[in-house]
Amino acid sequence: MKKYLIIPIICSYPALVLAVNSDLKALLENITSSILTPLIYTLLVTALVVFFWGVVQYIWSEGTGKATGRSIMFWGVIALFVMTSVWGLVNLVKNSFDLRDTPPPIPSL
Repeated sequence: MKKYLIIPIICSYPALVLAVNSDLKALLENITSSILTPLIYTLLVTALVVFFWGVVQYIWSEGTGKATGRSIMFWGVIALFVMTSVWGLVNLVKNSFDLRDTPPPIPSL
């Protein structure tokens, strides 16, 4: 009798996995679009503001203020370079391995 119960469970397993997968995909898309994307843009804008703050401090200061402004500009440029490089590498890997935003079609019989 137990053998007859296992067969429907095994046959319905792919449907359960696909249902969980679509919910997980929707959750990850929501997290990405509502939290990660604005956070990345905020970090980029913050690094740009830090760089320009260093420029302003360098222009308006004398003596040690110029060294501080130069240091702030340096770290602002480093932050911008690292963030844009990582963004470029992620896109390079995504395009190299053909990782699409849309899932591949589900095979059917």
